[in-house]
Amino acid sequence: MTNLVICYPDVTAWEAGAFNSNDQGDQVERVRAGELSREYAKNARTTDDFVFNYSGPVAKPVNHFGILNAKTLQDGGCTSAVLRSASVSAFAPTEIAGLQLWLDAGRGVTKDGSSLVSQWSDLSGQGNDCSASGAERPTWVAPVSQRQYNPSLWFNGAQRMACDSLAAVISGDDKPFTAFCAIRLQQVLGVVQLWLGFGRASSATPFVRLYAADSAILQKAAQKRDDASSLTTRTAGTPSLTHEVSGYVCDGTNITHYNNGSLISGPSSFNVGVTTLDTCNIGSRSENGVENFELRGTISEIVFYNSALSGADLTKIQDYLVARHVTAPKYQTITLDTDTLTGRKGKHLFEALASSSATNWWLTLGTESTSRYRHSKHLIGSYLDLGRDPVWGRRAEVVGDYFQDKRRKYRYSLTWEGLTTANVADFETNIAEKADSTVFALAAVDGYDPVLLEDEIVPCYLESYEVAPLAHNTYQLNTEWIEAL
Repeated sequence: MTNLVICYPDVTAWEAGAFNSNDQGDQVERVRAGELSREYAKNARTTDDFVFNYSGPVAKPVNHFGILNAKTLQDGGCTSAVLRSASVSAFAPTEIAGLQLWLDAGRGVTKDGSSLVSQWSDLSGQGNDCSASGAERPTWVAPVSQRQYNPSLWFNGAQRMACDSLAAVISGDDKPFTAFCAIRLQQVLGVVQLWLGFGRASSATPFVRLYAADSAILQKAAQKRDDASSLTTRTAGTPSLTHEVSGYVCDGTNITHYNNGSLISGPSSFNVGVTTLDTCNIGSRSENGVENFELRGTISEIVFYNSALSGADLTKIQDYLVARHVTAPKYQTITLDTDTLTGRKGKHLFEALASSSATNWWLTLGTESTSRYRHSKHLIGSYLDLGRDPVWGRRAEVVGDYFQDKRRKYRYSLTWEGLTTANVADFETNIAEKADSTVFALAAVDGYDPVLLEDEIVPCYLESYEVAPLAHNTYQLNTEWIEAL
């Protein structure tokens, strides 16, 4: 392990659309790789914790964490940074056969300037998109710590989303299904609330209902009534005001309830006759033109399969949802104060971390007063260790005219000698190929470094590089870096 490494933000480089935060507009993209020298600031001051969520299809390695221009965070009232991760294997619900509906509040949400949602796109590939209009539109809400770090849709007791095309999946006799929902109720007593309801537009008789809370029995429940009005009801646990993953597995004739990855009840008989269905609502029921049993709470994610999952598949989907929406364990907690900031003029935050890998990462910024959370880039990812420190020889020099640029930037001319073919390949893949759109950091892992003029971290972008062969499998790497401010 050498002292000087090159940090590249692997996590922040995940595909477009995987990045979520509790603010609107494209300015949230400014903390990602790209848009050099741009800062982020929330539109209005808030006392809420502020969460950035990075989610991707594969696990990404992390061994460092940094925030550029963290001094403005501290000056604006931010007091802490908490990094969380979901340490589940690289997994997506589409990997399990039979997925008919996948709704994730972090992706596929069409909303207006007031965050009212008109469409929630199905990510399963089956085209079962959900829609709403007018006063029935739920509200997209930001991921704050009280909502377990992910965005969600807020249903206020008079809102719902229609997904009628899904009804055909379980319409008929003894149709199996598996349904899970990441949900948080605002109210338990006195109100019947559904998170998923199937019915018939022309009749109140047939239905399948999955209750978040039933005011009559003060329990969660699953209910089914066939075309001939035969009814079965299965209770399934006590409603809660905490964020949880609730779900049902039905094999056609029996149903089993799970909560936060644990068996709650069943299997219990869920068998009546033929149930002919043509409506489906998220957050309510729609039967015979009647809309009621509306949800008062938030939904972050829903998955629905046309089979009764069991064994490894059932474990996978529950582990994924619970890790992402319920547990989200702390990976690192950092107090923002003068002692934790480093770099030129004590502006930046940098922490070397124990190596870890996960598919979901959350950065929670906390405040004891109010804050706009103004800062610059996030550095969450890996660093490149070339196996030796650069050769000392050329000092950094000032670049640009202070009076023109209103800032004083430095150039760092660094040369590594004795690199192998593998070292050069790592540099070109992780650094050179991303140079047009990525802010890097030169960082001293074990303390200050003379190459950085006694700084510990320098945000910069790669201006140029040259590889010169010295001998067989031995190269010299010459690099020029410009400080990014």
